[in-house]
Amino acid sequence: MAREFMLVGASHAVEAGNDPDPLEDMMGLTDDQRLDLFRYYDSGGPASAWNRTQVGGKGHVGKRPLWWSCKGDINDWQNPNGTNVKNAVALAKSYDPTWPRIWWTVYHEVQPKLVTKTFTFEQFKRMQENFYNAVKPVAPKNMKICFIHGGFGWRPNSVETTQHGTYSATPEEWRTIPTDVQAIDNYGGPQVEDIIEMDRFQRFVNEMAGGDLNKVGIAESGMRQSSLLKKAGGDEAKANQLGIDWVHRQGEQLGNGGLWAWCVWNSTKTVDPGPMTPDQAHAFGDVWRDWSPKRP
Repeated sequence: MAREFMLVGASHAVEAGNDPDPLEDMMGLTDDQRLDLFRYYDSGGPASAWNRTQVGGKGHVGKRPLWWSCKGDINDWQNPNGTNVKNAVALAKSYDPTWPRIWWTVYHEVQPKLVTKTFTFEQFKRMQENFYNAVKPVAPKNMKICFIHGGFGWRPNSVETTQHGTYSATPEEWRTIPTDVQAIDNYGGPQVEDIIEMDRFQRFVNEMAGGDLNKVGIAESGMRQSSLLKKAGGDEAKANQLGIDWVHRQGEQLGNGGLWAWCVWNSTKTVDPGPMTPDQAHAFGDVWRDWSPKRP
């Protein structure tokens, strides 16, 4: 699988709305250098037609490569003939194979929802099985299915990648859930260096994907501007440079490993992590070009 580069949080990247173009402009990308996938979140379940949802009503479907997350009633997902499954099939069948490719996730960040008892592991597995088994046979080749883990695997008290607190499931159990690829949301500790903690990320890759980075992506990561500023002793210019250096360091580590996706949170709706500075965004553009040397 070819490596990708995308920014997560693009749905809140600029105050003006959900258009990722301004963010790509910040990255210094030309019209021929668009991001490989645009990440978008939808709080509702799948509707029965793309012209109804249009992914948040912003018209992104069919216009650019998209990684879309939706939800829907967990109890309805348990029924292979339920509304959510039927609508998902209708969407898959109606997705034009000439449109840009689309990645599809239902209920991203699984583990936090298990801990809060939003649903059980068995319910999530049944939902994903119903979703995947119904959609995959009718989906065009440019539609992929992905599920996204929470970042519990990086906590020091996690015995295994997928174990935490009162909930426990083994990697073997997780590997029984059908998916085209999987990803994880990973925010590290307060230190600038561990925003992506590579040793723990590699543990997840080893346990969940047999060490194959081509089967695992990072669905969210981000820079804590407060940590950068603290490390720089309050000097904003130095803090900005630390952020630029982090972008290149993480890009080199992840890119050299063959990671298929690295998404970066860049939301004006959150503070820490929150929006990147223009210089930091431009550094991501440089990393994108390093990862995609054949691009113009």
